[in-house]
Amino acid sequence: MKTDTELDRCPYFHRTAVIMADGEVVTCANFYAENVGHLAGESFAEVWNGDRMVSLRADFGTDKEWPQCKSCWFREIRYARQREAWHEDDATIVHQETAYSARAWNFTRFLKGA
Repeated sequence: MKTDTELDRCPYFHRTAVIMADGEVVTCANFYAENVGHLAGESFAEVWNGDRMVSLRADFGTDKEWPQCKSCWFREIRYARQREAWHEDDATIVHQETAYSARAWNFTRFLKGA
């Protein structure tokens, strides 16, 4: 059985790239994901392995964790745990209710000037 820390890992910054229609690369699929590069000026490999993505991965789960990760709704809904349980044919966790914090759903706090 994996620990809570292992199960709270992010499904995005190791395996799934999010590229906007204009070529902007962002950290994840959350509405307030940070820009980490742009394909107009860099290759995908340069962005994916660049300083910002390396920092995001290294800081995850530490006291330097990025604000977007600290209040991520994917973590609040136990996304990784549900996904793993689904692959193990254990659907019980998928149907468990969970509470959401107001902080996780307050996307306006990431707007400039808000």
